[in-house]
Amino acid sequence: MKKTIIEYLKGPRPYSEGVHLVQIYSRNVLLLRQVQRRAADPSFAPTVIEELRRLSGLTTEQFLALPRHAKRTAKPVSSDIAQAPVTTQAPLPVVEEVQQRTIRFRERFPFLNQEECPDVLKVLVADMFTAYGRYVEAHARLRQLPDTTADVDTTREVVEQFLADRECMAELEHYRDNGQLLGQHPKVRVWMEQQQITGMTDVELLKELKNATANVSKARAKMEDPDRCKAGRQLHEKWTTRKEALQAEIDRRSATN
Repeated sequence: MKKTIIEYLKGPRPYSEGVHLVQIYSRNVLLLRQVQRRAADPSFAPTVIEELRRLSGLTTEQFLALPRHAKRTAKPVSSDIAQAPVTTQAPLPVVEEVQQRTIRFRERFPFLNQEECPDVLKVLVADMFTAYGRYVEAHARLRQLPDTTADVDTTREVVEQFLADRECMAELEHYRDNGQLLGQHPKVRVWMEQQQITGMTDVELLKELKNATANVSKARAKMEDPDRCKAGRQLHEKWTTRKEALQAEIDRRSATN
């Protein structure tokens, strides 16, 4: 399996073949459903490539360093097709492409125009289009390079901006399909926590602040243990953020009283 996928990744990577490989080898049920819906949508190619990279066992650095084969020679066409006039369409400028995507986007997610739509999702929309614009620009730069030329920094930017775009999109799709927030994006997690804190009584706030303070101290102790240092840092960040949010709400209420 890995050899087959790596050979594909070394080549020109036609989208239909990538989709076929994902359908054969991937066990990611959610991704397989998305691939089935978007099998004819080449804009989904970066997600397909990323899944194949993961299945191949290649690290991001190894993937970026893969030697690429030359583009395949076009297959012969029948005489009637060959005689037909050929037209080519130039790539859309970045601004125009993003604008067109914005129009389609509003049609896909009509809840964004509704009053009850959480404000954090509207923030994600802005972040997503920023990431998408940067992705389009970086991808256009890559397409101008010869197949034998590697630009690690630009390729990394393509991957990072695409993943940022996908992370925002996952939140929007989940809300559209389920009517509730997914909570995986950092901004959504913070917003959901803030909403919870805002709904607490004064007594609950003080109780939660005491609990968060205790957990910050426990996490700090774990950070001093070499075997638990990484987990300790993560817990320390989590509980410190919660403690600060709780204290901010207490201070806000004190200022308004």
